[in-house]
Amino acid sequence: MKYQSRNNNYLIITILFSVIFQFGCRVDSDYKLIPSLKMPRKDINSDVTIYAPFGWNSNLIGEPVSIMVEINGKEPIVFSNDYGIEVFLKEENNWQELDLVKTKYVQGDIYLRPAENNPLYFGSTMVDPILEDQSHQVMIRIVVVGHRYINEKITDQLVAAYTDIWLFPKE
Repeated sequence: MKYQSRNNNYLIITILFSVIFQFGCRVDSDYKLIPSLKMPRKDINSDVTIYAPFGWNSNLIGEPVSIMVEINGKEPIVFSNDYGIEVFLKEENNWQELDLVKTKYVQGDIYLRPAENNPLYFGSTMVDPILEDQSHQVMIRIVVVGHRYINEKITDQLVAAYTDIWLFPKE
């Protein structure tokens, strides 16, 4: 009887974390996905996926956030040396762009080819958003923007991806 109660507690905790994770990573239904970028919705999170692996990040305000960039489409994607990164803070129903701590990036453009189920075909970088108020949890949106690379040429066709991340105050 005692062990059954403990198993029920684990089940409840697992379900709770699953629900929190599901809603914490959902995609907005509005068309203000990336405030500074005017591009078709179909080109956002379609050929490019980004995510912030849990093992790489503390999710604490004031700490850098590491991200992985993966190409899902058929063509390679070319990014500027900073992946065209923008970071936004969710305040009420609006996204406000954040300043970032200056980071030294690689020189030249970054060419990423499609992942093709190979876990080693990805790019990675980090961002360090500047948050004035570090006393409560916040949601940030990290955006990367690149260009399709077709027939050995960088095109004007933009692709973008974003991920939403919760950051928590340091204790």
